[in-house]
Amino acid sequence: MLNPDRSEEIKALKFSVTAADGTWLIDDYDNGIEPEMWEVPKDGSVPASVCAIQDDTAVVGFNVGAATDGGEVKLINIRTNEETASFKGVSCASGTGLVDGKVFLHRNMTEFAEFATLDIESGELTPYELPDVPSLNMVRGIGIKRGTIIATIGFTGGSYVAAIKDNKVLWKESIGNSSRCLMVKKYAACTTEWSAMAFDTHNGIAVLNVNVPDPINNVLWASDGFYQYPDGPGQRFDGKPVHLEGKASRLAFPDDFDGATVPLNELGQGFSEGYSFVLDGDGKVVAHSNDGEWTLTQTGAAFGKGMTSSVPIAVTASGNTFVYQPTGADAVLWSATQGTLAELDGVTEMDTSVLDGYLVIDESVEHGTRVAIPLAK
Repeated sequence: MLNPDRSEEIKALKFSVTAADGTWLIDDYDNGIEPEMWEVPKDGSVPASVCAIQDDTAVVGFNVGAATDGGEVKLINIRTNEETASFKGVSCASGTGLVDGKVFLHRNMTEFAEFATLDIESGELTPYELPDVPSLNMVRGIGIKRGTIIATIGFTGGSYVAAIKDNKVLWKESIGNSSRCLMVKKYAACTTEWSAMAFDTHNGIAVLNVNVPDPINNVLWASDGFYQYPDGPGQRFDGKPVHLEGKASRLAFPDDFDGATVPLNELGQGFSEGYSFVLDGDGKVVAHSNDGEWTLTQTGAAFGKGMTSSVPIAVTASGNTFVYQPTGADAVLWSATQGTLAELDGVTEMDTSVLDGYLVIDESVEHGTRVAIPLAK
């Protein structure tokens, strides 16, 4: 167990977190979940894509027949299953998520790249074009800075990270295949097949381009650079190298792809490699572990129903409610103040993800993709 003196030190920790909206579960989950989850519909035998969710409205892509009709995107209320709007000739990628209240849709029936942003609240579509870029098979927005769209653009044979404003391409840079990007303050940070790359979103200048073995699994982006987990080295965006003492403690976010980062000098915090911390939206440590058994930081109570060596993959912004998987059991939605809120039968942590603050579950052919609906107050 943890040394009591070290427990007090952990209790006092607070990290300076940079994160996208919706990285943590919305606080409504502190009340529990409705008995019936919302099942993402299918179009024939092909499942639709849940691309984004806002205020109980899901953006769902029906891309069957896209080769001939361009697909269709619908807005569906997850509580009533009512369709509130539809847009033909556009597609969206599963788990795309919201950027500044907008979801990115693309058209694949045109000679050159075309996409649009959809404001869910107003239903307004704003179209964009990328001349001299081939027809799209994917677009993912990663940021909107002073009216400038920062997005990854995928097409057959490769992909770009690009900045577009007033329908003009300000800059674009090739990032190859199998790449993903996130916004880290004013930088677009990307992991490709063999490298870590970062671009200044103002001008597209590459501030980082480093070959890294297995970057998808080993690169941790920080708010001021990157670190090769678990044993370094790292580098700041200003080019200065970073060498942490020992191995960095693991900071647990619902999904690192959502862009939650802390400064490089906060990664180590002087703890051994065995320590893991779960952070809430304010950067406070709400649970910790140094031996596989999780403990609530503020109370010192054992976490949940029993020991688990896996990291709780979801936490509310308030830090009160978690999803975790006890050893040899199904995943549980568990409250720090109320105990078990729901047992997720047949679900493992690997089946769950956070999309715009909502808990998404994809664990079986029978159910397909489902969304856990926060319990109405």
